[in-house]
Formats: sequence, structure tokens, C-alpha cells
Amino acid sequence: MEFGGTLKAVVVGAAIAGGAGLFSGSQKTTQDAKQSLADMVNQILKNPKIQVAQSGASNSKSVNRGDGNSFMSPTTYHSYTWDYCEKWVGTDLCEKWLDPYVSDHGFGSQQSALEGKVAQIYAANRDTKTDSQWAIWDIAVKGGQQAQDEYGRLNRKALSRFELREDIKNELRELGKDAALDLLAGTVGKDEPKETMPSMEALRAIAGNLTVAYRNNLVGLLGGLWRNAEGVEVPGGENYTGCEAIMNEQNSEETDEKLYRQGPLAESTRNIELEKRIQLCRQLMSQSVRMVNPQVQGDQIVSGDPNTEQIDQWRIRANIELMDDLGKNASEITKPADATSQKKR
Repeated sequence: MEFGGTLKAVVVGAAIAGGAGLFSGSQKTTQDAKQSLADMVNQILKNPKIQVAQSGASNSKSVNRGDGNSFMSPTTYHSYTWDYCEKWVGTDLCEKWLDPYVSDHGFGSQQSALEGKVAQIYAANRDTKTDSQWAIWDIAVKGGQQAQDEYGRLNRKALSRFELREDIKNELRELGKDAALDLLAGTVGKDEPKETMPSMEALRAIAGNLTVAYRNNLVGLLGGLWRNAEGVEVPGGENYTGCEAIMNEQNSEETDEKLYRQGPLAESTRNIELEKRIQLCRQLMSQSVRMVNPQVQGDQIVSGDPNTEQIDQWRIRANIELMDDLGKNASEITKPADATSQKKR
């Protein structure tokens, strides 16, 4: 499950339009045309809507702390990979959970177009909780297990399927198309006819930044999932990028050393001191993105059994590997034995 897939639609849209880029109507001299093209590409790279930290065209004030992507993009997205309790009854019972991957920004005034759209759809569906559909996702539960855990949260460890409903995917694709058209419109010079097609160089600049942004998004999500591991449970996210951030938000009424909005700790985690959990969290953040199902073993982080890796975690890991190794066969990716490779559209 990756909301970063919306960015993918922008890249694909740019690539489709690129085939006609050779038919630019500009009649400028070669030297002027080259300078104009260089200026255009530079302008694209500085576009606050698609800046990424790695491009060298951005700074810490214009990109998200969690993934290094532009916070001014209509498709910027802040969410947690852990269940966020919106309303506690006492210290042990959560009356209202916000599911992972749903941005709480979407319910406030400071929201991106994507955050607001997902929040709107989620609000209309959040009470749907069955073994085949949970809020905005289509799910399937492994034999002998249940979709809901003892605290009323979606039990992602029990899932063999977890993806956005097709009708919701279509709504988000439309948002991605609108974002793509807006970016493409910015590639045409003010003195050129509106029907002029973007140059291939301009399209490559857009696609390059968005590809990095998409990968950033996936890496941020994977890191957040790793930090949920038993023995660590130091949540990540835009407001908790550093492992030590948990130290700044403690509730004196809590017996568990955790964030106030975080659910109860696993028993194995509860017996580990917070300082050691933070140290393990830092170890996790230094591991390769190809590490399979990281687990705590004493004072170390080791690879775990791929057959027990949570569905959203292994799929995000697999997507990153496929992006890094273009042309790699998806069947070669390490994943649970009962996993099915689904063709993305």
C-alpha cells in the first residue's frame, strides 16, 4: 500500500506526453534555444511543488522532514505507519483509532490536496470493518486469523491482501492527473503557443524529481514500519523523525514508555528500557532498505523470517528494490511464500 503511487501517475503522464516533444514550434536561434531550454529546466528544478532534498534545489525549510519531499506539492502526504488514538477512555482503552496511512492533516486547515481528498473519503468509510473491507481498503485475512486485533485496530499481520479499493484509486488518479497537467503547463514559455509540447529535457527534469520523490516516500514509510517492530516500538513520522523524539512526549499517567497517541506496547517491548529501544531504533535506521523483516535479537537488529513479514512492509520494500534495479524480475524479490505478485495498473 503506497500513497506515493499518486506521484507515479505524474511521472507516467509526463512520459506519455513526451513522445511529441520533438515538434516544438520555437524558431529561435540555436544558441538562444539552448539558453532558453537551460533556463526552463532550471525553473522546473526550482519549482516548489516538486522539489526534493536530493536535487540540490531545495532546503530544509521547503521539504518535509520525514521524506525530503516538497511540502508545497498538492500530493505531499504526511501520515503514520502506526495506529493513532484520537480519543482515549482512561489510559488503556482507545475509543477512536485513526488507521495507518491516513493523514491527520487532511482533517485540518493545513492540508495538501491529496491529504484532504483521502481524509474526506476515509471519513465516509471509516466505520466499515469486515473481513473483506476495512475503511478504504480491500482486505483478505489469512486462515484462522481475524481482521481486528484485541484493541480494535486493523490486524495487518493477519492480512494476505491490503490495498485501496479500486474506486478510490480512480479518484486519486484523477488528482494525480490534475497535478501532472499543472506541471506540464509550466514547461511552456510565456511567448510560446499554448499548444506547444514540452521538450524531452523538461519532461526528464520533472520525471527525475518525481521519481526521487516517490522513492523518498517509500523509504520514509518503510522506516516507519521498521520502527514498529516488537522490542523497539519507537514510532516515526513527520513529527517524530529522530528516534529520540519520543523522549519529548511522555505522559506521566502512562505506565508504558510511549507516545500518548500510541497504542499499548507489546509485552516484550514493555520489558526493555526506553534508552535501549532508542538505540535499537537508531540501528534500524542505519540498515539497508533491502533488509528483510528486521527483528530485535538481544542488542542487535537481524533479518527475520520473510514468511512472517507484514504485507505492507514487504510490498514497500519490494517496490524500492524494483525501482533501484530496473528490469529486475519481481519474482526474484524475497517475500512470503504465500504472497502473490499483483500486476499494478
